[in-house]
Amino acid sequence: MKKKFGIVLSALVSASSVLAAPAPAKAAAPTVKAGPCEGMPTIETNACWNKEFDIAESGLKEKFTIAIDRFKAAKKDALADQLKKSHYDWVVARTSHCDFMEKATAGTPAEAGSKARCKYQLTQDRMNTLAALIAQMSS
Repeated sequence: MKKKFGIVLSALVSASSVLAAPAPAKAAAPTVKAGPCEGMPTIETNACWNKEFDIAESGLKEKFTIAIDRFKAAKKDALADQLKKSHYDWVVARTSHCDFMEKATAGTPAEAGSKARCKYQLTQDRMNTLAALIAQMSS
């Protein structure tokens, strides 16, 4: 009985020393990408972000078309259809989130261009995701 108790106690001591180990350092808070319109006069910020969003949206449409074409060429029509649905759902989510950001920043220094900036940043992220998918399909 003493031997079993010693083994259990030893296991508990080992487990407690693992649990008592110092916690890993906290990760730094994610930083917001600066972007091409930072530091502009407030009056010009919204127009700048809208222009940058339009450019990003064109790039996203191009990546989306390439991805769909690659799936179809590989006879993966079901994946092409799923990407279309996913993309539609993503556009709805982007719109909803950026509408929220516009309202959340109303009356603050971050208000100028907040919706267009949000749409630009999320579109850049989605474009990078699709570019990675296209690269993966090419290899």
